[in-house]
Amino acid sequence: MREWDRMEWKQSKIPEWAIVSFLDKLEEEGILLHGFGMLEEGKLLAEGYWAPYQADTLHRMYSVGKSFVSLAIGLLQEEGKLALEDFVCQYFPDKCPENGAHRWLEGMTIKQMLTMTTCHSKTTYKQYDGDWVESFFRVEPSNLPGAVFSYDTSSTHVLSALVERLSGRKLMEYLRERCFDKIGVSKEAYFLPDPYGVSQGGSGLNCTLRDMLAVAELVMNEGVYKGEQLIPAEYIRQAVSCQVSTRHQTAYDEQFGYGYQIWRGRHDSFYFYGIGGQLAVCLPGEKFILVTMGNTLENKNGIKNIFDAFYDKIFPWIKEGSHFSEPKEREVGNCPELDVRLSGLTLTAKLLKTERTHMKAFLQGKFSWIGQRYEFNDNKLGISALRVACDREEGKGVLYLEKDRRESKLLFGMDTYLRQKFPWPEDWTQWMREYCKETECCCQGILESENELFLRCYILGPEMANVTIVISFVAQGITVKMQKGIDNGLKRFEGVASGTCKCAQ
Repeated sequence: MREWDRMEWKQSKIPEWAIVSFLDKLEEEGILLHGFGMLEEGKLLAEGYWAPYQADTLHRMYSVGKSFVSLAIGLLQEEGKLALEDFVCQYFPDKCPENGAHRWLEGMTIKQMLTMTTCHSKTTYKQYDGDWVESFFRVEPSNLPGAVFSYDTSSTHVLSALVERLSGRKLMEYLRERCFDKIGVSKEAYFLPDPYGVSQGGSGLNCTLRDMLAVAELVMNEGVYKGEQLIPAEYIRQAVSCQVSTRHQTAYDEQFGYGYQIWRGRHDSFYFYGIGGQLAVCLPGEKFILVTMGNTLENKNGIKNIFDAFYDKIFPWIKEGSHFSEPKEREVGNCPELDVRLSGLTLTAKLLKTERTHMKAFLQGKFSWIGQRYEFNDNKLGISALRVACDREEGKGVLYLEKDRRESKLLFGMDTYLRQKFPWPEDWTQWMREYCKETECCCQGILESENELFLRCYILGPEMANVTIVISFVAQGITVKMQKGIDNGLKRFEGVASGTCKCAQ
């Protein structure tokens, strides 16, 4: 695992309490981070992980992988295996229709794919039943290439396939050989494949937070690591520059332009950006990097809140010549509170006083629905029966859920989460089951009232997801509502079903 020298607080522009304020702001906004790190002038300033996540945890980074793909393209250009003005169709004749691709596709260059100015306005493999790469060349295009920015993950996917064709290596293997091993990217980092074996460069990156930080630092240093030029500097300069306007994007932090699979940002920054809070924000002028990983999918302003907290609480200190409103005397001295906060970060939700009262009553077995079996008719969730039990000695609850004539159990803590193997591996999409079969989850239960149990299940693994289960007990009946956090194949965890207590029949 990559290590950095630690920045001493007396040498940093940023006081420790500013980091505490940053964390406070995120907590106030309900931002679900899993980890963060800050690098100042090449030294690690601060780093924290919300248990059960740790520094060596592989995390789905989604579209951060797009920026990694861009680096691979730059390396292939250096080797003379491609030119950015090459037409992409010439590399994939086997994927094009027999009578040739649409004329707009035939005129599309690799550079246009890097800048997301393709002739597709939507991800093509989501509109096509078959080979993901082939879809790009067979789905009807919507516009001329090179015209406008349209975010398109299938474009990156084709670039991933191009890297693998020209290098004869899997995408991550090629990057390791060329530069990632040298900068300390973990041996366990990988890209998920698509159903046809091509690395999902556009959304399938799994790596540690420190891996992302190491790559971001390499890019901010224009491809140089310990005096060695690992990636051509001129390619890096072009990749992080504004190549196309994105002013039409609805999100403020997406309006500063786009380079080669890398976003431009506020204050002359650039950043890697993955859905759900995966960020590497680089400020070359200030020699500063912020990296985050998390799951903000249930918070529509999640990414914006992360940016705002950073630029409100941290950036004023690192911007040379800026002035901050906080009392200057707070700049000096240690901040024990920061050490306490970093060591105590956890996904566990804090319980309200009434919720603690209900928790105690549950663990004492005082609710009539505890242990009762509820049966269901056919429903979207696929539930045939359900019961909730409590384990007084262990201080935990158990949800027994019967699906497809098989009963599985989900353990949940009441004032903490319980970690376990995800009990329903069959609900992943078929081609993802191999990668998710050993996926773990952690679950916490909250009793919002005497008759309503709320379960939050965080899934830890290559498919980032939250599953929430609300169980409402009314008279002799029960209603279950399930929601899932991302299109991850858990289709039977989205919907509502009602059942009846067996004892009432």
